[in-house]
Amino acid sequence: MTASLSLIGTLALLSFFVFACVKQGDKVRIKNSALLFTVTLGLCLISRLLLPLLQPNLLHGLSPFQILFAFAFGLRFDLAVTALIAGPFLLLLNLPVGGIRWQKFILAAGMAAAGFLIVILAGDSVYFAYVQRHTGMDIWNLLTTFSLIWKITVRQYWGLLAATAVVTAGLMLWGWYFAACNGTPKRGHLIWNLLILVLLSWMLTASVRNEWFYLRPLSTHLAYERSLVQGHLIQNGAFSILYAIKPTIFYPAAKGKVPGYAAITRITATDALKLTRQLFSSPQEQTPDPDYPLMRVRTQFNADARGKNLIVIILESLEYHYIDFLAGTSYGATPNLDALMNQSLVFDNFYSAVDNNSLGGVGTILSGIPRISGRGYFREGLETTNISYLGHLFASAGYTTWFVRSANDNWMFIGPLARLAGFTTFASEDLTSKLSYPGAAPSDYEALQLLAEKLIASPKPFAAVFFSLATHDHAGNYVPQTFGGIEKKFPEDSYLRALAYTDWSIGQFIQTLKQNNLYENTVFVITADHRDRLSPHDTLKEGFHIPLAIYAPNVLPAKRIHIVAGQADLLPTLVDLFHIQAPYSALGNSLLDKHAPRFAFFSYMAGEHFGLTNQQGMVLEDENLFPEQQTPKGDQIRYCALALNRTAYDLLQSNHWFK
Repeated sequence: MTASLSLIGTLALLSFFVFACVKQGDKVRIKNSALLFTVTLGLCLISRLLLPLLQPNLLHGLSPFQILFAFAFGLRFDLAVTALIAGPFLLLLNLPVGGIRWQKFILAAGMAAAGFLIVILAGDSVYFAYVQRHTGMDIWNLLTTFSLIWKITVRQYWGLLAATAVVTAGLMLWGWYFAACNGTPKRGHLIWNLLILVLLSWMLTASVRNEWFYLRPLSTHLAYERSLVQGHLIQNGAFSILYAIKPTIFYPAAKGKVPGYAAITRITATDALKLTRQLFSSPQEQTPDPDYPLMRVRTQFNADARGKNLIVIILESLEYHYIDFLAGTSYGATPNLDALMNQSLVFDNFYSAVDNNSLGGVGTILSGIPRISGRGYFREGLETTNISYLGHLFASAGYTTWFVRSANDNWMFIGPLARLAGFTTFASEDLTSKLSYPGAAPSDYEALQLLAEKLIASPKPFAAVFFSLATHDHAGNYVPQTFGGIEKKFPEDSYLRALAYTDWSIGQFIQTLKQNNLYENTVFVITADHRDRLSPHDTLKEGFHIPLAIYAPNVLPAKRIHIVAGQADLLPTLVDLFHIQAPYSALGNSLLDKHAPRFAFFSYMAGEHFGLTNQQGMVLEDENLFPEQQTPKGDQIRYCALALNRTAYDLLQSNHWFK
């Protein structure tokens, strides 16, 4: 509906703008504006066509429809770049002032700006050849490393630089000559002049936004909502650079206040990599490529769930304390989780990678990458990097992959992230209400039943992920009025009532699987995205403590173990459990590998800070935070955290995280 309204509005505005220009009768300004617009947009189109010619591997695995869609959607980003580069000059050309000299000067300046665009696009093409992704936030590294720019541009690509300078000069002369040939523009009526400027200003503003009416920002991550390769084809390198230097990013970066960036310099890259290698050393794994030091291949496996199905249940804001089996309490809200965990391998010291962010928790589970300080996370540039996602790893082993969530698809970028991770996705838009909700929106029960339907009809084996919603807040917005009579035991609009509803939904889901003979041959993983952000906690550890249980009868023992573990360990653990032989990278180790070091890396306050926990304690990189909770070996733990963050930062920046 929104897209249709935007299209109708766009056509109406364009029609009105053309009518105003015709009514004004000023062909000179129309011709000069059309030339500048066409040249700028044409340069974007040419660079888009050249990219797959220079990088033919980008087209591998894409269907003709996917390629066509990428180029068509890419025009949206090209139009935004055109508006940003040529827009100011288009407005100046249409001011009701000046004569032929004004037109010649402005058009020549506008064409010079188009020449500057060539420099940006050429630089991005060169950078893409080195790093295999468009330039984005990386521009800040390049701008602070002048010697690298000098080496690349002047020494290696001096011919390209010279050609660009010649083309820019030629464009300026063309603009000057074109305006001179068109003659003197007419001033016309002031009202029509003002109307043209208003319409032009609105269309230029709307061109750099995501929607014509709501004017939401057009962001780089929108290009990567389907796949990494399509994203590279859709994305415009000039747009990603201009987006990275927009004021909200420029000023913090210029002042050295990028969250977590200062901590990166507290340890050298060499020392960080050396210590990081030790933290991921195991005789059961190999690192096949020295240029990708965290990319590992498992050579020995510690359990065998081959041929079984996998269902990972990620519960929103799941509290360890309210699960009776884990905490020894008697709230009675989790009978189904209690029964499942009683037969599972339970990790009592399991910690989330984030304090209160769903994207960070789910993203870490799907990719093995927590939020790294100094580096943007998913939706902030990380989606442009080569990553070994959970879905792709299982697909490489012949599994059918599914991801179902109770919230809408684009909420917090989790739906697009799941597709990037190799899953076929479904969200609230695909659900039909079967229960009565306060907001008339379907929730966990409907999502789990949809997942059951997909799994019943799915080719086997399958790997599925479910992400719940009901416990997202305490207002009961996602909890039905009744669900089997259990709701009567708990106060309305309470966390326990929401948790009881999710638990009941899981029980109904398991019953459906049992009725269709899917339960016995399925491994279940129960965990959370993070702790309940609305519940108080006394210590730093309590703020990250979440459950992890792996139900795998006849494969893993039903017992509780107390090793320190984190969300980044889950991907390596599943690789180990299901004998995935494809290489992977993660900031964690298999929990089944007794030779691997035990620790959990986490971010705090949306990546502004980070830390590490192990058997000796938990610390943040900033020793001034929570000083009353420091441990005797706090400096040693902190040094490990600095090493992990620095190594991950360097590898992600250079796109050497995964090959």
